[in-house]
Amino acid sequence: MVIPLVPVPPPQVFGANTDVGKTVITAGLLRAAALQGLRASYIKPVQAGSPSDAVFVSRHANVGAAAAAAASGKPGGVAPPLCRTSTLFDYTDPVSPHLAAERDGGKIASDTEIVEAIVDEVKAILSSGGGDSGGADDEAEGDAGSPTTPQPSSSSSSSLGSLVLVEAAGGVLSPAPSGSLQADTFRPMRLPVLLVGDGKLGGIGATLSALESLRTRGYSVLGIALLAQDKHLGNADAVSRHAGPIPVFELPTLPPPDVPLEPWYDDDATARGFQTLLGGLSERRVAEASRLAGMKARGHRALWWPFTQHDQLSEGKVNLLDSAYGDYYCVADVDEEGGKGETRVSHRALVDACASWWTQGAGHGNPGMALAVAEAAGRYGHVIFPGNIHAPALEVAERLVEGPGRGWASRVFFTDNGSTATEVAIKMGFRRFLKDRFGLSEPPSKTRLSVVAQAGCYHGDTLGAMNVAVPSVFNRGQHAWYQAKGLFFETPNVSWRDGCFNVAIPTPMHAAALTKAAEVELAPELMLESRDAAFEFGTRDAGALADVYRAHVRSKMDEFEAQEGAILGSLLLEPLVMGAGGMVFVDPLFQRVLVQECRARGLPVIFDEVFCGLWRLGVESSRELLGEDPDVSCYAKLLTGGLVPMAATVATERVFDAFSGAKADCLLHGHSYTAHPVGCAAAVEFLSQLEKSSVYPGTGGRMSDSWDEQAVRALSRLPAVDRAFALGSVLAIEMKAADRGYDSHGAVDVVQRLHESGVYARVLGNVAYVMVSPTTPVEACEGLMATVAGVLRGLGEEGGVGGSGKADSEPDSVAYSI
Repeated sequence: MVIPLVPVPPPQVFGANTDVGKTVITAGLLRAAALQGLRASYIKPVQAGSPSDAVFVSRHANVGAAAAAAASGKPGGVAPPLCRTSTLFDYTDPVSPHLAAERDGGKIASDTEIVEAIVDEVKAILSSGGGDSGGADDEAEGDAGSPTTPQPSSSSSSSLGSLVLVEAAGGVLSPAPSGSLQADTFRPMRLPVLLVGDGKLGGIGATLSALESLRTRGYSVLGIALLAQDKHLGNADAVSRHAGPIPVFELPTLPPPDVPLEPWYDDDATARGFQTLLGGLSERRVAEASRLAGMKARGHRALWWPFTQHDQLSEGKVNLLDSAYGDYYCVADVDEEGGKGETRVSHRALVDACASWWTQGAGHGNPGMALAVAEAAGRYGHVIFPGNIHAPALEVAERLVEGPGRGWASRVFFTDNGSTATEVAIKMGFRRFLKDRFGLSEPPSKTRLSVVAQAGCYHGDTLGAMNVAVPSVFNRGQHAWYQAKGLFFETPNVSWRDGCFNVAIPTPMHAAALTKAAEVELAPELMLESRDAAFEFGTRDAGALADVYRAHVRSKMDEFEAQEGAILGSLLLEPLVMGAGGMVFVDPLFQRVLVQECRARGLPVIFDEVFCGLWRLGVESSRELLGEDPDVSCYAKLLTGGLVPMAATVATERVFDAFSGAKADCLLHGHSYTAHPVGCAAAVEFLSQLEKSSVYPGTGGRMSDSWDEQAVRALSRLPAVDRAFALGSVLAIEMKAADRGYDSHGAVDVVQRLHESGVYARVLGNVAYVMVSPTTPVEACEGLMATVAGVLRGLGEEGGVGGSGKADSEPDSVAYSI
């Protein structure tokens, strides 16, 4: 769903349970606001049964306003405006909303409809100035016998502040009409919360449980209010001891049910209690605004961002992320020059179109993920792993073996991130190769081992992984010990270009392997009907292009070992898409041939699926599309659904056996937090959620693409676009530019304009890419595609793309590329 945000979110009133006084306290707060001259508004999203809570609120909040006007005695005094009340979805039966909606027999309001209705109503209130002369619910109030209230004065209302309260039904985890838990239904808005606790016997636990449920879901709780009880149970004090910095307010005991409430509201102690509560909530919001106001400056002083040139990133270009939900960031914008010298904070949604550095799978703010890691943290914390087993580690290991490792893998080695996962994989590959070739655990004297890899690859920032790459901006000048140690193949790539799906053969291969006659013969194979035709190996394996690839690979491997004096000991491959190298879609036929030729020479095959594995490209493992199994494969970014860092290197039993023998022969690699229970629990929960989702295609299946292929083809025809491709949840667009590579500015204008359109995308030089979660709804992807296409069309109409010729502009997007 598109996250609906209110620029200035109003407080939402949740209850620890039913019958704890939510509506009584809500009415009292609005009454106190009216007595202070504020415009008061009340929203009840879901009402089950009658009399309506809105009628109750209208009666008691407005009586307070009338009394204030009558008692003021000031010449020319005016009454505060009427409290505006609204009920958005009204059901007849006084039961839980999910039952009430079902029994009404009409259309059940979805979570999205409820949230959007709340946002629309809040915006309507704020745009009208917050006051009202009465609405549908206020008319019902007259039927309930409330006194006549004065009409608001237009001359005074424009200068008043306002208070809007949104009251939930039942408890924090009571169901919404859809059956979802209310705390989850309302979470996209993430309104600040006033929790009404339970002052009765048993209420301490109920209140603290409700508080934990809210905090686990990422809500900010402004305060807790309870109604005192005759028996002086001390619930407020007990709750306060466990609520941390959250203030707890106790209000006077209610009169018996048969006694009217108006005298209670008018009582001095009650009035003071509500004024104190109102002031306390206001202080909390002011403190939060003040904290946010200073964060950018503090961040610029204290933080060192990765892949960021700080001199090119002004404070104004930094996003202040207040929260995140689904595929969206909630960005806080702070205005310290606001009216009356106050610090004002507003919020806006920004699409996370880089999937938070390619990690997002479960969506931000996922309650199931939060609960899973909380349970693991509470049960285990962190425990040492060597020689020990805990359930989350065992389950995720078995899932990896039975999922992406199905049919070839048997062992899982945990590491902390993608770079170390590939470091371990290189050790595994070399050990297996040495055992097979020499019967040794280390190279013979004067023997140098190298790897086969792809030019333009990127396997991480640790030294071993860094050395498996040609000199580039990622390693040259970054590490004094960097030394390229491999045979790096320039790859033939596939993409949409000017509406045609082409195979682009690199110049070295073209010059070495293609004669003029061969070019004519190959021409049909270099123009494919579609992207999926690239995977039709039944036809392509027997074609002339496969023979060209095979001859080229063999000759280069022979030449390397003869000239370099090194032995090729493993193949390390980013399957299908080279991510950090520029989102390059390598011809799968070439990779298939490369795997086959390396295996024929006895080289272990390593798939670096840190980026592309676990459904990023629409399949659990790239082996499903390539039709070739690795000996070792690495998983990281999507492994935990985007929640916490953890990686896994999955291997065959033969690779595992290469480390058997003496104590010193074991795999001497590890880190302190190996297989940490929190990360393992996150991985298990994410994979479980994915299997239950509507997009899951089953073991060995392929998900529907996030991006419409014809829309991608249309992008490639735009004047500013050089190439475009999409696979799974990845969309990449290379812009026409004079300069290429990571330090190119060729896509600056694209991401800047996308940002202005509410889309947070990233660049890799002159390549802009957009990425979503595997579970992002198709309609959301269609909307995002339309935004991208609109930006690209606009650039084409203006005659080019950004970067070149803009030396005086601030390249804020390039400053934090990848």
